[in-house]
Amino acid sequence: MEHLLRKPNIFKFDDAFRTRWLGFDHSAFSPTSFADYTTERGWDKERLLDGDLAGAHPSQQAKTRKDIALSAAAMVQSWLYFGFLEGICQERVDTTSFISANIEADGYRTLHSNELFDILKSSNAIATFLEHHDHAQAKVAFDLLAGDLLAANEVCNRVLKFTFHPSLEYPEWAPLLESILPSILLMLEAIEGMAKRFYPTHPRLRLDRRHFPPDAQRKRLERLTRLGWCPFTLDRLSRTTNNSVMSWIEVAQFKRETNRHTSCESSQCRLYQIDPNSYQTKHVSPTCKCSFQSPNLDVLQFSLRKGKVPAITVITEESQLRLDITTFDVGKRGSYVAFSHVWADGLGSVSEVGLPECQIKRLATMASVIPGCKRSCFWIDSLCIPRRKDLRQQAITLMAKTYSTATAVVVLDREIQMAGAASSEEIFLSICGSGWMGRLWTYQEAALARRLVFKMKDGLYELIPSQLPPPTLPLITIWTHLAKQLRKLTTESDSGVQTISSVQATLASRQTSKPDDETLAISGILGLDASILQQHESEARKATFWKLLRSVPQGVIHLPGRKLTLNGFRWAPQTLMYQPGHGSNTMFHPDEAICTDDGLIGDFEGLFLKNTVKTRPDSRIYLHQEGGSGYEVIGVDDSNLDFAFDAIVLAGKGLQELVGREGIGTAILLTKPALRERVEYCGECTQRLLIRSASPDTMRGAGKSFEVTVQRRHLCLT
Repeated sequence: MEHLLRKPNIFKFDDAFRTRWLGFDHSAFSPTSFADYTTERGWDKERLLDGDLAGAHPSQQAKTRKDIALSAAAMVQSWLYFGFLEGICQERVDTTSFISANIEADGYRTLHSNELFDILKSSNAIATFLEHHDHAQAKVAFDLLAGDLLAANEVCNRVLKFTFHPSLEYPEWAPLLESILPSILLMLEAIEGMAKRFYPTHPRLRLDRRHFPPDAQRKRLERLTRLGWCPFTLDRLSRTTNNSVMSWIEVAQFKRETNRHTSCESSQCRLYQIDPNSYQTKHVSPTCKCSFQSPNLDVLQFSLRKGKVPAITVITEESQLRLDITTFDVGKRGSYVAFSHVWADGLGSVSEVGLPECQIKRLATMASVIPGCKRSCFWIDSLCIPRRKDLRQQAITLMAKTYSTATAVVVLDREIQMAGAASSEEIFLSICGSGWMGRLWTYQEAALARRLVFKMKDGLYELIPSQLPPPTLPLITIWTHLAKQLRKLTTESDSGVQTISSVQATLASRQTSKPDDETLAISGILGLDASILQQHESEARKATFWKLLRSVPQGVIHLPGRKLTLNGFRWAPQTLMYQPGHGSNTMFHPDEAICTDDGLIGDFEGLFLKNTVKTRPDSRIYLHQEGGSGYEVIGVDDSNLDFAFDAIVLAGKGLQELVGREGIGTAILLTKPALRERVEYCGECTQRLLIRSASPDTMRGAGKSFEVTVQRRHLCLT
């Protein structure tokens, strides 16, 4: 992983990062293609990947089980590293550039990537697309690289399974794979990122996004936590970026403040969960004792009831500070700055209480340097949203317009403000790894901004997604994955309205201290009227939200987590925010359904049974088509309750996605339809299911199996 540093030669081989070279004699054979690597060396690829380690090579027969596992792992390491590199370079790769000369105390040399990009740039095949000398030849090189990348991807998938399900026959096999796969995955990600920089639209140029093997992943997260990182933030980054980003944070030693996130978990950042009863607004300095100032509530009320945005202008007369209110029409661009912040950093308050004078002066100073901001005029919820319920509702109704009409939105985040002048990748990380990036309300505040500006240690940084600074070769894959997250911050559609699918994908990495605010906080991004939502509370508000959307992707029924309990909406998730489990990306579904008071109506593809099946979530059920495919089904929801079903609605592209892999479905208990035109059946969602194709051998050993037919039916899910 040394290639993740700009100056890799300064890297010292720490035991936590070191990869042992297991000693396969790669150079004893002539260069060959990646596909032929095993055959040329006398290894049976299929036996090796199926776990028949003794039968994978004639020399294995006379060895002990421990040595059999070691030699097989050495073969896999050499194949996926040097076999892949020689395949894409189409020439001999000098292994001494990657293997240290010194033998360490454990008896092994070290595999490193100090010279990875130098070797690649010196290859004629790779140089054709790096330097764009010959476009026709470059395409040939790209096609070869993409093909080998897919092949290596498949090999990694097949050997990774042994780290999750260790072999009883070869107990050393899984730990050896755990030790070699991280460096292989990082090398493949680096090459994928480099190639995508020059040919981003190549249809086959992709790697499956996967974590390190389980033990290596766990240890890396533990080390990152010791660097001060929040487990929730790490979980978010690991789900939205790749291994290279996570390992780069570690080897580059990007630290966070210690002891701030000691009570946090991967499912929740407790530091940012605010208790309003004990919350205290902070001064700029811990020793400051200045008084609080608040705006005139009558003027604020007048502005809100007129449907105008109230902004603060700071007036200083004879050393006395006064807050004036300037109103702005929501239909015009306002000459004020809107601040976006998280309450955990100490700037939270309400209009009636106000903010310390030191904080107000600081905000006015920042607003004064923003082009287009007149009289240092600014809006911040802590001064401009009252506690009084009716006024708060009016302010929230105006929230989307408040941020979309501001001349700029300035982000204030404790961790981002500690980041100084650095490379573009480090700036990107400071934003993507911040607490601000994981909160609910900040999503809308950024998405609707005309200009998005971040307060950093050395000044202001304006984020323009279409004009991000270019990446540099060593860190291309890191730049690409972080930039992808930053581009999601702002609305790119012409209408300024995002789809519910893209909103859910972003909310899946966010949380809030006020769950009932969820639909309000995303209403502006989706073009919905927040005032209608505020007429309801709790589940009634969430049901109204879905009715206002009306047309939604069918995949909404497969999202993890609890469902609403209201009749007609028991298919709808309680939240679109972070929920662990399978199926978090099912919203990107090709088919739509219509939300009504009666239920979710649409043409659903699924597996339909002849009779109702009753079972438990942890029981495996086997299904088969007459004379056709078989399927293994098991519940994935965290529930011990029995459930019944006579149909399974499939996620994504249906059965097309189940070929050789697993997918998500939802068990449906069908009932007679209500008197409604064209609806064949009503149905209740009873359990989310994990479905995978079952081999003929599995089906024969399964015992009882239920016959299903594949159909598309017009259903109303209640």
